[in-house]
Amino acid sequence: MQGIKLIRRPYAHINGAPKDFPSTTAIFNCTGPGSYHLGGVEDHKLYPSSGQVVLVAEPKIPIPRMYIRSRKRVDPNTTYVFPRPLGGGIILDGCQQDGNWDGEVDLEFAEDIKKRCCALCSEIGRGGSSGY
Repeated sequence: MQGIKLIRRPYAHINGAPKDFPSTTAIFNCTGPGSYHLGGVEDHKLYPSSGQVVLVAEPKIPIPRMYIRSRKRVDPNTTYVFPRPLGGGIILDGCQQDGNWDGEVDLEFAEDIKKRCCALCSEIGRGGSSGY
């Protein structure tokens, strides 16, 4: 894309960006949860929705399809098994933690995701076996 310049720079207030780039016609606020604290925006209706995925090796016999289990359309315990193409492993997913500001990996929760995915898709193992 010609003519587009991406710049990452910290600002305490949204008004600082146009002052630094007076000839710019558009500035995009891509701060995500940072909008909660960004001066001039301070969107206190915003909240994080943390997720976590696990990438595991593909089993010897590739999984031919994806699996999804969800009790309702939006469910914090929805479980996904997505095989990646060309032997790129398998994505295991199964969480939505609204209000979680912690960006660290939760290893205990990763184990829970693996167990739920193994129960959903027997081809990847049985929660703790050598299948993952």
